[in-house]
Amino acid sequence: MVGNIVSQNVVSDSIELRTQQGDISGRFSRIGKKLLTDTSYGNIEIDIADNHYDSKKWRQLKASTISGDVHVKLPKTFTGHFNLRSYTQIPIVLLEDAHQLRFKQQENKNWIRASYGKRPKSNINLSTIAGYVQLQYF
Repeated sequence: MVGNIVSQNVVSDSIELRTQQGDISGRFSRIGKKLLTDTSYGNIEIDIADNHYDSKKWRQLKASTISGDVHVKLPKTFTGHFNLRSYTQIPIVLLEDAHQLRFKQQENKNWIRASYGKRPKSNINLSTIAGYVQLQYF
């Protein structure tokens, strides 16, 4: 698959978006069991709609890219675990909006384990090899 993927207002139990030479961007609402995104030569931007967010339905989000950035915007009501990994010297960016995000820097400076909320219910795995990871709350 070559090109860009743009998705908006997706309602599904399982979403999988992949591209080899393009970007993936989308605004998702009422996410179900899992959202998987993967790109080799592009960026990934994920925006979860706050007005349709239901933590009980959320299960898993995975975003990985080889030569691009991963940027995720989550509603402040989100509760979950975050695994952020970068394979380059570029540090992982946690924007100021995530002031309530608790994270612990691991021995490998390109790896951060973070948790948000008192009783996390969900998982997010974000990885990039030649880019950086951003996590933002709105």
